[in-house]
Amino acid sequence: MRRSPARGGCASCRARLKEGRVEMVVNVVPGDEERVQGYILTCQSHPRTG
Repeated sequence: MRRSPARGGCASCRARLKEGRVEMVVNVVPGDEERVQGYILTCQSHPRTG
């Protein structure tokens, strides 16, 4: 998946993280419920697994 320098406002890259960890530069996932369910924005995420 492409990674864009966008600020995550459009959320078109929203995905559900099934395993591992990421750190999001800007955490603007729309809504706390989605965050709890594991949704991330791939354009703002850096892998932190391992």
